[in-house]
Amino acid sequence: MRQMAPLKFPATPGGDFSGVVTEIGEGVSGFKKGDEVYGQANVTRSGSGSFAEFASADVNTTAHKPKNANHVEAAALPLTGVSAWQALVDHLGLSRGEKILIHGGAGGIGTIAIQLAKYLGAYVVATVSAKDIPYVKELGTDEAIDYKNQSFEELSKLAELVDKRAIKVHIEKTFPLEQAGEALMYLQNGHPRGKVVLKIRED
Repeated sequence: MRQMAPLKFPATPGGDFSGVVTEIGEGVSGFKKGDEVYGQANVTRSGSGSFAEFASADVNTTAHKPKNANHVEAAALPLTGVSAWQALVDHLGLSRGEKILIHGGAGGIGTIAIQLAKYLGAYVVATVSAKDIPYVKELGTDEAIDYKNQSFEELSKLAELVDKRAIKVHIEKTFPLEQAGEALMYLQNGHPRGKVVLKIRED
């Protein structure tokens, strides 16, 4: 865990939370004691995670709890909701009339992404297992694909493009399997150009 996140031990795990403000830090505005809030705890900065009765949180990762959600629902939203928002709104700029494929539609991020995409006016296709097709349909999915019984041709098409030298796979750095921790630290300390790969053995 030390290698994956800059934690100060001992540390309490847990990121997402929903609760009531009991104390306000110096210089903080917009919140007061007794406010119902939700967000992400300071687990990586101070070791104060949300798997506890009390946790500290940065004002930049905290917001007033939605009035139409209880604390259980609100606590399940921060990471999945922000991830879906960043992907669909900030990065893709998804707009009305566009079509989007969401893999893992029945998962935490997928369920929010489906609803957000529909709110934005997109046509949504989601991949799920057969048993989850009715579930994602209820969420608003226009088409649901059973990924276990319907094949995808993307990998074959990508292989063809690589063979034609239309696509080049860029590897910035390789690590032996024994140095998996160092590889994670390398990723954490910067934004590599291309991929970082673990090698089981030399070719």
